[in-house]
Amino acid sequence: MVWNLQISYGHYAKKRNSCGAPYANIAYMNLDKQLDFPCDTPIEKYSRVYIETSKGYFGFDIIANHTLIEGQW
Repeated sequence: MVWNLQISYGHYAKKRNSCGAPYANIAYMNLDKQLDFPCDTPIEKYSRVYIETSKGYFGFDIIANHTLIEGQW
């Protein structure tokens, strides 16, 4: 299954050995989820995220892949 969801975003606090990695918050099936991205991702220029889900062991959804989308899709 494929979803195209709006995001709110931010950065984790920078610590001694971390870069302050960006994250995106999404509302997926009435639940708030947080997706983490690599340090060099310029998350501020993205407004949506594309996620692919599959069914897990007990029928729970598993996010298999997530990609940021710039502008309208």
